[in-house]
Amino acid sequence: MGRQEPGGQGGAACSLAAVAGFLIGAALAAAMPTGASPSGRTLFRTYGPEQGLLEPTISCLAQDERSFLWIGTETGLVRYDGSTFRTWTSRDGLPASWVTKILPARGRGLWLVTSRGLARFVDGTVTPARFGPTGETGNPNKSLVDVDRSGRLWVLRRDAVYRESEPGQLEPLPGRPAGRNHALACSVTSDAVYVAIGETLYALQADGSFTALARLPIAADEEIDSLAEDGTGRLWAVAARRLAYLDPGGSFVDATAWLPAVLFEEGVVSSSHGSVLVPTNAGLLVLRGDRREVVDRRAGLPSKWVRAGLVDSEGNLWVAGANLYRRLGQGFVQALTEEDGLPNDVVWVVRRVGERLFVGTNDGVAFYAANGWHRVEGSEGYSSSAIEADQDGHVWLAFSNGPLLILDRSHKRASPLPLASLRLLPSRRRAGASEGPGGPYALLCDRDGTMLVGDDGVGLFRVDLRAKTLQPEFTYHDAQTPGLVVLQLAFGHDGKVVAATSRGLLQQEGRGWRLFTPAAGLPHTYVGGVLPEADGSCWLWYQEPGGLDRVAVRGGRLEVVEHLDTTRGLASDHVYAAVRAPDGALWVAMDRGVDRIQGSRILHFGRGQGLVGEDCCANGTWCDADGTLWVGTANGLARIDYREAPATPHPPSTLITHLLAGRVHHELPLPGRVRLGARDATVELRWATPSFVDETAIRWDVRMLGLEDEWRQVEQPVSRYGRLPGGRFRFEVRARYAGGPPGAVAALEFEVDEVWWRTWPAVLVAGLVVLAAGAGLVRLRLRVLTRQKVRLERLVAERTEELREANRRLESANRALEEASLTDPLTGLRNRRYLALVVEPEVARVTRLYASSSAGVALPNQDLVFLMIDLDHFKAVNDSYGHAVGDEVLRATARALEATARSGDTVVRWGGEEFLLLAHGSNRADAPELAERVRSRVAAQVLELPTGARLRWTCSVGFAALPFDPRYPAWLGWERVVDIADAALYLAKGAGRNTTCGLAAGPGLEPELDDRRLPHDVAGLLAEGRLCRWGGAPGG
Repeated sequence: MGRQEPGGQGGAACSLAAVAGFLIGAALAAAMPTGASPSGRTLFRTYGPEQGLLEPTISCLAQDERSFLWIGTETGLVRYDGSTFRTWTSRDGLPASWVTKILPARGRGLWLVTSRGLARFVDGTVTPARFGPTGETGNPNKSLVDVDRSGRLWVLRRDAVYRESEPGQLEPLPGRPAGRNHALACSVTSDAVYVAIGETLYALQADGSFTALARLPIAADEEIDSLAEDGTGRLWAVAARRLAYLDPGGSFVDATAWLPAVLFEEGVVSSSHGSVLVPTNAGLLVLRGDRREVVDRRAGLPSKWVRAGLVDSEGNLWVAGANLYRRLGQGFVQALTEEDGLPNDVVWVVRRVGERLFVGTNDGVAFYAANGWHRVEGSEGYSSSAIEADQDGHVWLAFSNGPLLILDRSHKRASPLPLASLRLLPSRRRAGASEGPGGPYALLCDRDGTMLVGDDGVGLFRVDLRAKTLQPEFTYHDAQTPGLVVLQLAFGHDGKVVAATSRGLLQQEGRGWRLFTPAAGLPHTYVGGVLPEADGSCWLWYQEPGGLDRVAVRGGRLEVVEHLDTTRGLASDHVYAAVRAPDGALWVAMDRGVDRIQGSRILHFGRGQGLVGEDCCANGTWCDADGTLWVGTANGLARIDYREAPATPHPPSTLITHLLAGRVHHELPLPGRVRLGARDATVELRWATPSFVDETAIRWDVRMLGLEDEWRQVEQPVSRYGRLPGGRFRFEVRARYAGGPPGAVAALEFEVDEVWWRTWPAVLVAGLVVLAAGAGLVRLRLRVLTRQKVRLERLVAERTEELREANRRLESANRALEEASLTDPLTGLRNRRYLALVVEPEVARVTRLYASSSAGVALPNQDLVFLMIDLDHFKAVNDSYGHAVGDEVLRATARALEATARSGDTVVRWGGEEFLLLAHGSNRADAPELAERVRSRVAAQVLELPTGARLRWTCSVGFAALPFDPRYPAWLGWERVVDIADAALYLAKGAGRNTTCGLAAGPGLEPELDDRRLPHDVAGLLAEGRLCRWGGAPGG
C-alpha cells in the first residue's frame, strides 16, 4: 500500500514513505532490546460446503503415508487431496457410514473404527478385522484401538489385548489383568503399549506380560476417555473433566487446570506429530511436555467447540469444529486489528522505542506495554507517517494530515510542536531568507541530538529543541526543482545520513549534501525508500513498480550492483519497504505480501500463509532484535515470529489419481501401464498434490511425451487430450509452489490402439481389393470410351471453335466493363474504387518495411504521400458560366494533375471538385514541394470561353504521409491518413485558399492518448504541439 499523500487523508495511495530511523540494519536492531510484544490471532481457512466438504459432522482426522487428509464423519469417510473431497459410505462397503477414529495401517491403507465395526481400508477396498483363530469381527470403542510405530494394530477387548499378526488378522495376548477397560495407547517414542484397566495403568512388555505402572488419577465412578503420549515421551490421561500426566517417578500429576473446558463429548484425543491434541467445549488444547497452547476463539479459531485435531506432516494444524479449519502460517504468523486494540486497521508505521512497540495508523498512534495497548491522546484522526525518539526520551510523531506532535517520557499525551515558533536560521547552502517546512513527514534523530525533519514539499530541516532553532539543510531551491518531498531518512554504514526523496537519492557529504539523480546513474527519479547496508551500498525502491536495486557509489556515480524483481523470484515489483533481520535475511514488503530472501532462497508470505493482508503499507515494517517481524498492512498488523517457523517445505509431490478414457475408468491405485482401444482415445487425467501449506499457491507442469515434449503450466489438476492417435504415450506431471522449484514427476504410461482400418493388414487387404476392382473397371470403361472417342472428338472440335469466338467477345466486353467501373467518365481519371484495389498491397509493403526498422524515423524514398486537391470557388464557376464550362474546368484540372504526377503515381477523381494524388515511393520531406507544384500547375491553367473571355481558377491542397508517425507504422491505416489530409485541406481553405497545408506527427503524439482525437481535433493537437503543420504561403 503506497504512502499517504502528504497533506491529504491517510490511505490515499501515492508512493512509498519511510519513518525516521526506519530500521537501520541488523546492527541497530540487535542493539535494541525487545520489549513487551502483543500476541495476535492466527488466521484459519474454513473448509465447508462452499469448498466441497458436504459432510456436516466431523468425528476424527488422520493423514496417511501418501499425505492425503482423511476425515471421519457421521455420514462417511472423506479424503481431501488438496483440491477435491471424495467420500465413501456404507454403500461403498464400509461397515457403517459413521467413522469414529482413523489410524494409519501397516504397509498401506487405513484402519477405520466405525459405529458397526473395525475394518481395514485400502484404496476403496474394505476388509473387516478378524479376531482370534475363529476370525470373528468386533466392534471396539475408539479409545481401545491404536497402532504402534510400525503401523501394527492393537485392540483392548474384554477377554484380552489383541495384536495384529498379519494384515487384517489379530491374535490375543494372554494374561490380561482383571477390571474394566478404559483406554489403550501406543508409545510414539518407543515400542511400549499402555493400557488402562480397572484402577491401574499397565505397560505391555515385549514378552506379552503386563507391568503395573501407576494408579489411574480418577475416582471409582470416573472413566479414562483416552491415553496419549507426546513427542517428549510424556503420557497423558484424559477424562471428561480431568487431565493428568505420568511423571518419571511413576505417579500421575494433575493438570486439570490446563483444560480450557470439559472434554467435548465424542471428541477424539490424538497424538499427532509430537503433540497431544485434546478437544474441549472451548477450544483445542495442544500439549507437548511442559509446553501448552489453547487454540480457541481468542487465538482466531472460528469455532468455539472442537471435536478433533491433527498436526499434519508439514506442520499444519487442522481443527474439526462447526466446520473443518486449517491454521494458516503454521502458527507463527499472527494478526492484530482494531478488535485487538489498534486504533485503525490501516497500519502505516511500526517502531520500537525502548521497551514499547509504537504503531502509527490511519487514526492516530498507539503503543503496547505490558498491560496492553494504549492510545496516544491528541493523535486521534491523524494519519501517521513517522515515529522517532530523541536523546532526551521524547517521542516525535509526524502525520501526513496533521501537526508534528511530541510525547513526554510517560508517553501519556502528545503536545503539538509549532515549528513556526522556532527561530529560523539561514540556510547553510545559500544566502538570503530561509523558508520553513510546510508539513513534516519523515524523522531521524541525528548523532548530535538534533532532529532531522523531512518535509512533504520543501525539503530537509534540522530542529534543535534545546536551542529552539530550525535550520534548512537541503531544500527544493538547492535541488533546483519545483518541490522536494523527503520520504525516508536513515544512517549509512559510515554514520552519514541518506534520504529517499521525490527527486533522487540524497546523501550527506561532509557538512553538505549531494543529490543523485538519473544523470548520476540513479535508475528512477522518485525514490520511495532506502535501506543502507554494512558494505556501503544501499537498497532502493521506487514509486514506480521497479523491484529492488542495490546501488553503490563508484567513481562519483551510482552503479546498480544487484537487482531483484519478479523475474528473479519476488512476488511483486511494487516494493513498499525492506528490512534486514538479525540472521542476515532480507525482508521485502510489497503489494502482494512479504518475501524473505536469504541467499538464493525466497520464501513468500501472503494470505495463504496467514498474513492479515497482502497490501503492505510503506513504513509499516520493523524487525525486533529477536527476529520477530512486524508488518503493517491495509487490513491490520501482522506478526511473523520466524524463529518458530518450520523448515522450508519441500517441493510438493503429485499422485495421478484418475484416468478417464471412453469406457475405461481407472482410479487409485492406477496400473503401471494402460492399454486403450481406438474408441477410447479421448483421455482425461486427474491428479492430486496433497500439500496443505497453501493449496492456492500450487501450480502444475504437464506434458504428454509422444505428443508434446515441452512442459506447459496448468492452473487446475486436470488435463484432457482429444482423439489421441495410435501409439505409446507417457503422461508426466509435477507440482510447484508459485516461484519455487518443481517436485518429483508423477508419470503414467499407456498405449492407444490404431483404428482397425489403419492397421497394416486392413490397409493391405483394402489395397488389393481396390486394385482388382480398379483393373476391372478400367477394362470395361476402355471399351465404352473407344466407341465414344470418335464422336466426341468431332463434337469437341466444333464446340471448341464456337467457344473461342464467344470467349473473344466476352473478354472484350469484360475489359470494357471493368475499365468503365474503375474510371471516371467525365475526366478519364481513375475513381475511388480503383484506389481501394491498388493501395492496400502498397500500404502493407510500406508498413512491413517500417516495422522491420527500429529507427523510428522516416525512411528515404519509402513514404506514401496523399494529396487532397479541391478547386476554389468552383460553385461560382458553375453558377456564372454553366455546368458545361464547369465540366471543362474539371477536365483541364485532371490533365494538369496527370502532367504534374510521376509515371508511377496515381491520380484519382475523389468526387465533385475534389481530386486525390497518391505519390508512391516518396520522401515525406518533399511533400510540400510536390503540393506547391500541383497548386501552381492548376493556377496556370487558362480556359478560352466562347465569348472570348479567358477563365482562370485556383485550388487548395492538403497532404499527409503514410505511415503518419514512423515510430508507430501500423497505427493509422490509409483511410485515416486520407482523412488527415482532408483536414489539412480545410486548414488550407481557412488560410485563404490557393495555398497548401500538410499535417505530420509531432514528438508528443501518442496513440493511446490521441487516437480518438484524429482527425476531429486537429486544432487542439496543433495547439498542444502533438501535430506539426507544413504549408506554403498562398499563391500569387
